[in-house]
Amino acid sequence: MKIGGKTVTKVNEEIIVIPRKVNGISEDIVLRAGAILSYKDFEQLCEVPKPPVIILPNNDKRLKTDDPKYKEAMTDYAEKKLGFMIIKSLENTPDLVWDTVDINDPSTYKNYDKELRDAGFSELEYVRIINGVMSACGMDQSKIDEAMKRFLAIQEKVHADLNSPSTVPFSTQLGEPANG
Repeated sequence: MKIGGKTVTKVNEEIIVIPRKVNGISEDIVLRAGAILSYKDFEQLCEVPKPPVIILPNNDKRLKTDDPKYKEAMTDYAEKKLGFMIIKSLENTPDLVWDTVDINDPSTYKNYDKELRDAGFSELEYVRIINGVMSACGMDQSKIDEAMKRFLAIQEKVHADLNSPSTVPFSTQLGEPANG
């Protein structure tokens, strides 16, 4: 696939830098969050919970989406999907090794939270990491606005170049000399 003559080959990536100084020496932590192109692996490991079905007196069926067990299962599913997204996105970070997280074991997905906190990231650093993942996986409004401004600036320049002659005409259409 090409867009504007360019082949799209790379996924969106966010570089997340956590500035650190230890004993006066800079030891910045650099994480790379990449966009997730497919949740197929997650969907193979975790099925979307199905609500119970209620059969009404007239044999009509209704999904009971307000069932407490169903709601609990959906919450668990959503937490696992978020964990998968964060873990999978941060796989772009070279040499990142989780202690208790296994991308092939959904029961470990929620452990990303404890591991990040136990690693010594402050609350704001933790939020910065999560926001970096979210930004890599989906566009945030500020990035869309910036891209739109760049696009419109280019369009404005193109139209200005087309509508503004760069030289003064020597004569008018009637053949008379231009009045300067």
